[in-house]
Amino acid sequence: MPEQVPVKVLRRSLAQVRHGICIADACQPDMPLVYVNDAFLAMTGYGRDELIGFNCRVLHTNANANANANQQRSLKTIHSALAARQPCRVALRNYRKDGTRFWNDLSLTPIFNERGELTHYIGVQQDITAERETKSRLQKYQRQLRAIANQLIHTQEAERQRMAREIHDQVGQTLSLCRMQLGQLVHDLGGATAHPTLASVCKLVESSIQETRGLMHKLSPPLLDELGLPAALRWLGEQLAQRYGMAVEIDAALPRSPAIPDNLARMVYRSARELMINAYKHADAQSV
Repeated sequence: MPEQVPVKVLRRSLAQVRHGICIADACQPDMPLVYVNDAFLAMTGYGRDELIGFNCRVLHTNANANANANQQRSLKTIHSALAARQPCRVALRNYRKDGTRFWNDLSLTPIFNERGELTHYIGVQQDITAERETKSRLQKYQRQLRAIANQLIHTQEAERQRMAREIHDQVGQTLSLCRMQLGQLVHDLGGATAHPTLASVCKLVESSIQETRGLMHKLSPPLLDELGLPAALRWLGEQLAQRYGMAVEIDAALPRSPAIPDNLARMVYRSARELMINAYKHADAQSV
């Protein structure tokens, strides 16, 4: 003989469940509620006599609410499940009796009798308002962090460009002037071969000029501003190939629209440079 649980025991059990539970009669027009437990009443703020005999859509709208409940995707999901007589689970925006909004995780399940006829729907609800609000605050903080990070990158790029300009205008120009004057001095003294020390100084100045240009390109590569990212990457590949003696192939075909933001282009450039150098230094790469 199948084990049977007395109806009173079932009612007491459902009344003690901490989640809200409601049962709707699918055989009656508009599927009115025929049972709600105490947790459901505490969640919604309604009295039992205000819910029994009415459709649970009373929770979906409120006189003080500006939002149109019919626009909720969750309600569309519920309507589709009801039409197909299938279970569903959604996060639903509801309103308590006092007009305050809350979110609940609703599991809706159809109940069939022994003849396969749909008789009831049982809904199990859990208040997830705190979780939704926490998630919303977290998303807000993430947006703020992204904005701060973007501002930091923008500030760093501006500082790099300033430093590159100062190096060019001060150190670079001074070194170039030194090279010109040394060249004239070598010419006046009869050539560098007659003065090995002077020739050594000329090489040091020339090396300093090259290192200064390299530093300027690290800080703010001018080709990025003049010709764009693809050309700057191809130039970078050529420079590193000459410096490290490895084969470098650059595929940097990019669409003209939409244009890549300057801070992103500079980040890509520096990342590509770092990757190519690491490939040579740490992987002993012969081709990149």
